[in-house]
Amino acid sequence: MWRKWWMLPLLAVLAACQSMGEPKMMGGSGRVINTDPNTSIIWAKFNGQGIDGGGGDDCCIEYPAKWQSGMTATVEWMKDPQRWGNPDGSKRPASNQEAINRWDKIHESRYTRHTATVSVPQYNKTCGVTLIILPCDEARVIIDCKQYFDVIQTLPGGRAGDKELIRRLGGQQTCRK
Repeated sequence: MWRKWWMLPLLAVLAACQSMGEPKMMGGSGRVINTDPNTSIIWAKFNGQGIDGGGGDDCCIEYPAKWQSGMTATVEWMKDPQRWGNPDGSKRPASNQEAINRWDKIHESRYTRHTATVSVPQYNKTCGVTLIILPCDEARVIIDCKQYFDVIQTLPGGRAGDKELIRRLGGQQTCRK
């Protein structure tokens, strides 16, 4: 009987040491990059965790602390396919709240929802989760700092940057109808 009691503290120490290992999940900021100037991304999700589509960083998105071969993620997003107007060509009214509400209702009814399962490229040093929405309803994920720098921060400015980003990520420049 006394042998069981002296093992309890030893088991507690071993359990504590195991829990001090590397975390299985870690958190970081999340951001969305939209490469299609004709659309707006309303929101996006990385494995069910939401990120605002309007730009900037959101906190906090969880992802595995260590990359594993074959890792995939589910990316979801809501897109405004005609960001500057409605099908009749009308722009959002500047005044008259009733007209604004009516226009918004028509506009928002055209939003489309998309889902893609994407491979997650290998990452080491992480810089949060970057979701890149490409034309033709394709998506990519970048988590690694070096890849983020190599792929995104070295882009030319202006419209050439979107086309180059699409090319670098292997996306389609024009969609098949």
